Amino acid sequence: MAQESPTALDAMRDALDAAELDCLVLVSPTNVYYASDADILTSRVSLGRPSFVVVPRLGESAILVCDWEEGFTKSKSRIRDVRSYSLASSAVPMLAEVLLEKGLERARLGVEETYLRALDYRQLCALLPSAKLLPCDQLMQRLRAIKTPQEIESLRQAAICTEKAIYATFLTARAGATERDLADRIFSSLRGFDAMVPAIPLLTAGINSTTLHLLPSEKRISPGEVIHVDTQGVFSGYYSDISRNAVVGGPSPEQRSVYKRLWDTQQQIIEEMKVGARASELYRLYQKLSERRGLTVPISTLGHGIGLEMHELPELDLEHDTELLPGMVLAVEPTTIIPGDARYDIEDMVLVTEEGPELLSAWRSAEEMFVIE
Repeated sequence: MAQESPTALDAMRDALDAAELDCLVLVSPTNVYYASDADILTSRVSLGRPSFVVVPRLGESAILVCDWEEGFTKSKSRIRDVRSYSLASSAVPMLAEVLLEKGLERARLGVEETYLRALDYRQLCALLPSAKLLPCDQLMQRLRAIKTPQEIESLRQAAICTEKAIYATFLTARAGATERDLADRIFSSLRGFDAMVPAIPLLTAGINSTTLHLLPSEKRISPGEVIHVDTQGVFSGYYSDISRNAVVGGPSPEQRSVYKRLWDTQQQIIEEMKVGARASELYRLYQKLSERRGLTVPISTLGHGIGLEMHELPELDLEHDTELLPGMVLAVEPTTIIPGDARYDIEDMVLVTEEGPELLSAWRSAEEMFVIE
């Protein structure tokens, strides 16, 4: 059985000290997975069958799951202490029992208020009347923003596999194919890399691509049209998020110019993604470079952190002044829309390191649009 990861537990306990908490009580499927390495399906599909991870400042962590998931959890979890409750009963009394056993009846408990049901919250308060329940949602978001070496490798592989799925589709595409057909091919390719696909890939062509988040249709792709694809996969729990453009038959001089200006903008932004750079500064740079190059900025974000969720901290927009730190992985997506033509969009996954930014989605250069013959 896997052992608890000292690095993960040390990070959580350091966070406990900083927040003046005695224990974390994690309930969201994402954070249960983060803490335990066990992805509990029952908790994802049923709010009434939660899983809990208890991480005390001192002593051993514990994970509590419904009895259906006990065997699976023991085989996957890095936490050795696995408890289970019957599907016919509530999980909260056993959670309270675990906390009492660990001497936490008067503790300051960090709980995920965003995910803990009001019914469970009230029951836990009644069973532990001397404990103080405090929110830990933002604490966990900040903690997960810094990726471990294992997480970075998972995200690197996710990015590369997603690139391969996109280009495999471009290589087999021809004029006359429908948007839906190409989206289905990307879906199939991602599945071939053992990815879960959380939603149909966003793939639109020509004028259709100028409407943000329009789903692929039965529209047939014509020569001269620019294809926009933005797709994600989940690889062993970790998301990818990659966007690319392709053009059928080769770009016009204007299309080539727009894409080149956008590519240059993205490269300059990535160069500035160094330790200490601020999220809001990067968005302002995006605005400045786009204006200088005659490109519109149609959206209020440049990108976002990525990991066990597609959108994690930090968000690259004017509302977030977060400093970039080593170990952050961000999806960086400058985009522009040319009315009557297409959406031009390049999204890559970038790791922040002490030595400078590292491109994770580096399987194939996107310096030029892919040409579909």
